[in-house]
Amino acid sequence: MMSGMGIETSAVIKGEAMMSLIDSHVHLDHILAGQSGRIDWLRAHHCAVVSWAWCREPESVKDLRDYLGQKQRTIHALHRQGLSCCYLAGIHPRNITHDLTAEAVVDLVAPHLEDPLCRGIGEIGLEYGSARETEILAAHLSLAADVRAAGKKIGIHTPRGNKVAVTETLLAFLATVPEIKPLSVIDHCSATTLPPVLAGGYRAGITLSPIKTDWRTLPVLTERHGKDLDRIMCNTDSGTRFYEDLVTASREARIEPHAARQIFHDNAALFFGMK
Repeated sequence: MMSGMGIETSAVIKGEAMMSLIDSHVHLDHILAGQSGRIDWLRAHHCAVVSWAWCREPESVKDLRDYLGQKQRTIHALHRQGLSCCYLAGIHPRNITHDLTAEAVVDLVAPHLEDPLCRGIGEIGLEYGSARETEILAAHLSLAADVRAAGKKIGIHTPRGNKVAVTETLLAFLATVPEIKPLSVIDHCSATTLPPVLAGGYRAGITLSPIKTDWRTLPVLTERHGKDLDRIMCNTDSGTRFYEDLVTASREARIEPHAARQIFHDNAALFFGMK
């Protein structure tokens, strides 16, 4: 259930017929546009969501501005309708348009930090590790002081392709801006990239889907990284495609109940300020 300035979810209790979950990375606007029935599915499964930003084929800064405005309106509308939801605002590395400048990034993103339902900046990061992507990532991170002052967070993307190398490039760049470490979650971590992300002191997101991380590997990962479970949160990255893997994984008996509460609910609730 939700209150006016925040989002409330009940505690996860492993083994009950219905558990409260937080899918810490979806694209709720695309779910609504293409599979609107899934909104009721999320409610029925007591699943709150954090909706990250990704625009479909933008051609200009105007397209990006229009997209972020529409996303904001969508989240507010669904929030009023009783869905536990909030959002991040940012320019995805696959959304970098020809006319996007560092100044435009700040102009597009900064106003959203004043919105109580905006939990910070995202989805930002690297897709190929290019200089252009790094420039736009740096522009987002120039807002770190504002993000911290507003009590908000940063959601960082890693790609499917060339994952290890791009993640290494990303971590090397982030090391130059250490002040963002406590504010950030690095997402789409795999079995191979989870160790360096955790070793770097960051929070890590694991995307459970057939095309990213198979949920059946999660018990092994939770056992292997038991000392760092307070910095791991799970999601599905559902958008144009919808995945039920988070709900399925939450019922996995091989995951110890306390670990389940952490990775499926508590860590995301604490990090994103979801009461």
